[in-house]
Amino acid sequence: MKTSTHLRAYVATFIACILLVPIYWVGTFDHEFIVVASNILFPLAAAVATAICFLAVKKYGWRGGLPSAMTFFLVSLILWFLAELTWTIYVLLLGIEVPWPSIVDFFYIAGYIPFYIGLLIYLKIFRSALSKVKIGALVILTVFLAAIIVLFLVPLIVTPEVEPLEQALCLTYPILDIILFTLGLAGVFVFIGGRIGVSWLILSLSFLIDAIADILFSYFDLLGLYYEGHSLELPFLWAYFVFTLAFYIHLKEL
Repeated sequence: MKTSTHLRAYVATFIACILLVPIYWVGTFDHEFIVVASNILFPLAAAVATAICFLAVKKYGWRGGLPSAMTFFLVSLILWFLAELTWTIYVLLLGIEVPWPSIVDFFYIAGYIPFYIGLLIYLKIFRSALSKVKIGALVILTVFLAAIIVLFLVPLIVTPEVEPLEQALCLTYPILDIILFTLGLAGVFVFIGGRIGVSWLILSLSFLIDAIADILFSYFDLLGLYYEGHSLELPFLWAYFVFTLAFYIHLKEL
């Protein structure tokens, strides 16, 4: 029964991700449509991920050890939902097409901190499962991903045309994502093969998708190619869908 439930969740997530593609394809011909559609999809996707995480926290408990870690995850998703909602208000109500940099970035960046705390709580409890080889592999991966950022973004950032705040944000988001992905992958190393190993693997995948999306966003924005409703928004939405799947599977594995 559990396998069947998981399979339906995987299929539903895959279909949802695929259905976004024609929506953004239509948006390439109808800019007004995709601006409205994307600004409905983002807060909705964040709200669903937050709701599923809330159910997991409710089942897990709110305080003490592992439950407190899941509670921190919930706080992160609430902050990211507020970021998406604020972005939508800027675009649809205030007529500011790309509110970046803005107060939205405060919610986005603040959302990383509870995620870090939650992940570190998990890793502290199960640190004995992390061997020196696994830690070394994580360090190498982190350095490799950081090198990608330096290679693709820094040459575009260090130019007089880019404002200092924008320069800082273009580096901040990818770096925050890389740290998040590395910590999530450490969780995979800890739990793989265990009862909640699958959900951790999916959670780390969502971190990776989000990191790739942020790198692409920074790259296209620095080139002046990003606009509201651009198809590169797809990975951000996919990340929310995968977040939802991870917490749903986690909820069923508890």
